[in-house]
Amino acid sequence: MTNSTQQPANQQRFDEVYTFLHEHRALWEEEVLTRYPQSLDAFPEDWIEVLARLSLEELFALERHRSYKLVDSPSLLDFFERSDQLATINHIRLPEEPAFPAEAFQGVSAKKQHEILRLAAALETVIASGSVSSISDYGGGIGYLAQALGHLYALPIRSLDRDQALQEKGRHRQAGLRSVRAASVRYVHCDLTDAIPDEPKGSLCLGLHTCGSLAPLLLQAALEQQHACLLNFGCCYYKTEPRHLHLSERAKGRRLNLTAPALTLASRSHKESKDAFLLSKRVKRFRYTLHLFLYHELGQKHFVSVGNSPRELYRGDFAPYAVEQLQRLGFPAPDKRTLEQFFSTRAIEQQVWRMTIANIIRFQAGRLLELYVLFDRALLLEEAGLRVTVAEYFDQRISPRNVGISAERG
Repeated sequence: MTNSTQQPANQQRFDEVYTFLHEHRALWEEEVLTRYPQSLDAFPEDWIEVLARLSLEELFALERHRSYKLVDSPSLLDFFERSDQLATINHIRLPEEPAFPAEAFQGVSAKKQHEILRLAAALETVIASGSVSSISDYGGGIGYLAQALGHLYALPIRSLDRDQALQEKGRHRQAGLRSVRAASVRYVHCDLTDAIPDEPKGSLCLGLHTCGSLAPLLLQAALEQQHACLLNFGCCYYKTEPRHLHLSERAKGRRLNLTAPALTLASRSHKESKDAFLLSKRVKRFRYTLHLFLYHELGQKHFVSVGNSPRELYRGDFAPYAVEQLQRLGFPAPDKRTLEQFFSTRAIEQQVWRMTIANIIRFQAGRLLELYVLFDRALLLEEAGLRVTVAEYFDQRISPRNVGISAERG
């Protein structure tokens, strides 16, 4: 699974990502909206001006396809190109994906099938080496991955999760499998954030999309219990407790202020489809305009947190959305004409558009914040003497959280 030449490269990449993020920390530490009326103070004015001249279609080409031909600012162009360079991670080279019987993927989503096929190929070499005596899938849910691996390997396999309802579905599904090995997965109910069950030294520890603090807890348990190897994918970084950040000695000396907004940004650092991009910008326009209405018309000078409205409200006029939000928040809702006039006021439109542009610039830090967290975890393992690889395992268009950390003992 790993390549020992990766070790110094991991430290170098971590340092480079840290340096870039630290230099531009004023752009990403807080949300654009929560800074209002100082929302744009951290952003170079010429950056805002250059992008504000572009259409939504041109901005989509910039964000989704990395097309920078219209970026008429050398410093902004350097910002985009450098962030792209640092966010580029090697795609793991894998042997041919193994064949599975049809029943392995019955009821399994296309995304999960893609992940299982890629992981099965990634595990093939290390399992064939004979160094693995058992497999444990943490946060396994229904157990699709564990059952699929059971079709391939005559090894004890466990699926661990705290959701008993999902595990019951897994047991029911398992009862209908023809493969004896796939039907022998053992389900272990436990809250992994409280304690990680002991594993034999020859175990392979899998964590596919381990949420928040679960990922670092699994890595630390793998070190303490001397697991043979592990493969881990983080997600939902905003759920990570502060004590589970800055784990490596390297990161302790190169700390970033990983605020809740920053970790939320790291969790959303995937590329959007055009429809999703356009919808997200309309959601931003409505949300930003509502904040300005609260601030200027209702005198709410502090940030007011609001929830999401039904999606259909974002596809229509501003007024129905605003009325729904204001009533839910307990504010008096003016007539719809007043709301629409505010929405279409030129000064408000310009301010909201410039804030939207600032958010697009801020969004560039998302993938790098994710990598800062992941390389910190990788360096924790390296500092303990393991051989570690950080690589992309999945097609990001199918599975956005596609960067995995694999580690083996020497």
